[in-house]
Parts: sequence; C-alpha cells; structure tokens
Amino acid sequence: MKNKSVLTVTLYVFTILSLGYTTYYLFSSYAQISSYYASYNVGAGTIAMTLLSSCFAPLSTTVILYGLAGISDMMYQILHPKKEELVEEKKEEVQPEQKEAEGE
Repeated sequence: MKNKSVLTVTLYVFTILSLGYTTYYLFSSYAQISSYYASYNVGAGTIAMTLLSSCFAPLSTTVILYGLAGISDMMYQILHPKKEELVEEKKEEVQPEQKEAEGE
C-alpha cells in the first residue's frame, strides 16, 4: 500500500468494515428467518427472497465502496506516475536533443 492515496486506503478500510457488517447481517437474518420458518412453515423460495432482500442494502454498499476504491486507485496512478516512469520519459526527451546537437 505504499503507492496508494489516503482516500483509496480509507475506502478499502470501509469496504472491509462493510463486508464484516454484511456477513454479520446475513447470519443474523438467516437465524431470524430460520426461526420464522420453523414457526410458520413457509417455502424455501420465500426464505431465499426474504434473505436476499434484507441483505441487499449492506451488500450493495460493500460493492459500491469497493468500486470507488478501485476507481480512486486508478485515478491516483494516472495522476501520480511512478518516479521510474518519469525518469524514462525525461531520458526519451533528452536523447533527441542530443542527436540534434551532434548533427550540427
């Protein structure tokens, strides 16, 4: 994480926290739905739809945060190129100037 911006690292941390919350919420919802199923004997399709609809918000938040972290990382790399790339670009700029001086 040496070449990452503070925003990127922060977004990745929030992504991990959100993923943990999503996992907790998923297991909590599953426990509630299991007890509901035992009491009222509803179908498996209803259980699956209820589980997906209850966990959609935390899961989508996690995916959005991960996407934002990836976009932030790409933008940081575009706007702040590595020093090695800058040195190579400077060498390429200097070489044509040297060739012109030698030709004169």
